Amino acid sequence: MSSGNCLQDLVLSLIHERELGTWEPMHYILFHDVVHDYGSESNQGGASLTRRELLVRAALGFAGALACGTPRDPVLALLDELVAAAEARDAARFAAQLSPAFQGPAGMERLEAESALRRYFAAYESIGLDLYAVETEREQTATRVRCRVEFSGQARKALGFEGLLPPSAAYRFDLELTRESGTFRVSRAAWEALDVSPQP
Repeated sequence: MSSGNCLQDLVLSLIHERELGTWEPMHYILFHDVVHDYGSESNQGGASLTRRELLVRAALGFAGALACGTPRDPVLALLDELVAAAEARDAARFAAQLSPAFQGPAGMERLEAESALRRYFAAYESIGLDLYAVETEREQTATRVRCRVEFSGQARKALGFEGLLPPSAAYRFDLELTRESGTFRVSRAAWEALDVSPQP
């Protein structure tokens, strides 16, 4: 089968899966970003594209992004970096993804957030994070991200934290991202703990 036919099959498959609603959240966000880019370009050029043409062009861009093997969506790249920093228990690396004007709950600022993370990370030997139900809402000046984060970790036995700190937990995060020098940073964050106890 030729590469052209393979690409055509991939495009049609992507469109079909999108219509069926069988995409993973990461695929949907990436495709949404490509659609947004193509929509913006078509509006700037004054050309009017049909929905089918827009989907085909976006799917081609999506397929190209997958073929390159690199994450195209900067929002996903930021989330990946936050997860990687947390799992590495690197507070400075995590804080580097926060805006200098970062605002958290109760007026928490960036330096305070980094200090709290450093203490929290130090209490664990290992940390694992999984993100679910990622939703993005792109606005003119910011992008809002909502997601569920499931945490698992092994508390440090030598420091007596085992049994005091939870080995697992779940949270719902609401983030506001803004572009600073062409790079997304977290400018606001709010979160709440979710009840993960077994139901009777």
